Amino acid sequence: MTVPAKQPWVRRDAQPFQVGNTAALRSGVRATTSRVLDARAAQVRAEMEVLAETHPWAATAHPSVVELFCKAVAKMRMINDYIDSVVEGDREAFPSRDRPSTGIEAVPPYLWTEATRAEAQATKLAERLGLDPKGQAELMKDSAWAKRLAGASLDELMAAGRRVRTSREAAARSTPAKD
Repeated sequence: MTVPAKQPWVRRDAQPFQVGNTAALRSGVRATTSRVLDARAAQVRAEMEVLAETHPWAATAHPSVVELFCKAVAKMRMINDYIDSVVEGDREAFPSRDRPSTGIEAVPPYLWTEATRAEAQATKLAERLGLDPKGQAELMKDSAWAKRLAGASLDELMAAGRRVRTSREAAARSTPAKD
């Protein structure tokens, strides 16, 4: 049996997708390590550098926490941008039989949950970095107590804490387990 030379359902003038296309990208909920999320996180990181002028402790924060914060904010913004564009009618949501294609009813319920989760994670990490008033106050209080009690900076206390933790972990590894 031979296949016909021209199949009516295939567009001959269509170009194949190029590597790195974003044609299927919608809200970004499932974007955990995508290049789109990384690009948005880089924008947040640039904003963090500007923010470091008013919040100098953010510049000395642990890089992994800063990275998590940047990705959380980027994901939150991606989801919120998608929801805003669907609600305002600038973009159509993924087609569904029981939902309209634009408007507030067009946003899938799971997306509202993901938006709330992303915002909660970004808020928690911002607090941990001292970027909100409560977190800033806690950092200032902790460093003031550290200077008052030990006469040492917070960095010196962190180094001492690492030494204690390392020695305890080494002791735990060398101690045989009790049955």
